[in-house]
Amino acid sequence: MNGLTYERAAELFTYDPLTGLVVWRASGREAKTPKDGYKCVEVAERCYRVHRIAWLLMTGDWPKHSVDHINGNRSDNRWSNLRDVTHSVNLQNQHRARNGSKSGLLGVFRNKKKWSSHIKAGDKVLHLGTFATPEEAHAKYLEAKALYHPGAYLNQPVS
Repeated sequence: MNGLTYERAAELFTYDPLTGLVVWRASGREAKTPKDGYKCVEVAERCYRVHRIAWLLMTGDWPKHSVDHINGNRSDNRWSNLRDVTHSVNLQNQHRARNGSKSGLLGVFRNKKKWSSHIKAGDKVLHLGTFATPEEAHAKYLEAKALYHPGAYLNQPVS
């Protein structure tokens, strides 16, 4: 059970859906504490992610699933950029490769002297092929992503 109610959140914060800012009513300061790229606030010794508070303030209820940042920018909490989706769909909406990726491209991996791509579809990992360049592997990954990850927003770069 979540300790912060809509009523208490509305007493503590204001939310501007156009800018995505959550502001403490008492001080007028923006509510933010960077944590893994997500803005957070502490209430009663518990950290709450700002995008979830925005959802609560806009709908009156906590999100049922994960709040996804459509454009991939974790600190962009504008209402138009947030959606309540399953964890699986949220994972499909990744916009960049993980830290430490050798290719720097989503879905692309070094395979000896060539480049491979694969994608997860349901419970299966599908090998998409081996390519001479990371760009070729990435292009194949994006084709597959459009097919297997319908919840992803492919043409919206992280801003």
